[in-house]
Amino acid sequence: MGKITKAGILLFGKNQAVFLPQARLRVFKFSGSEMNEGVKRIFSEMAKSYLHEPKYMEPGNKVVLTLENNILTRRSRQDTQLGTILPNYDKLTPIAQELVQYMYNTGKL
Repeated sequence: MGKITKAGILLFGKNQAVFLPQARLRVFKFSGSEMNEGVKRIFSEMAKSYLHEPKYMEPGNKVVLTLENNILTRRSRQDTQLGTILPNYDKLTPIAQELVQYMYNTGKL
């Protein structure tokens, strides 16, 4: 009870790269009749979150979907996207950039 786990840091931490810079998340198997159910959603959710596109394979009778979360790459992609929406985004103060990121991520921009 009260123990911090690596999964907890990856899923709920604010600075995952500080604690686990090499971290990767892998999902190995979806079985049953809904084998491909949700895969399109995973692709779109990861794109919206500025993450790498998942690696998708179907070896045998299973689906292997490898998901990567690199916080530095995510930040860079998000800054690029926000720079196309707001041309002077890179000239904003760090606090103003965080506010814009929050507004964008919550759908208020």
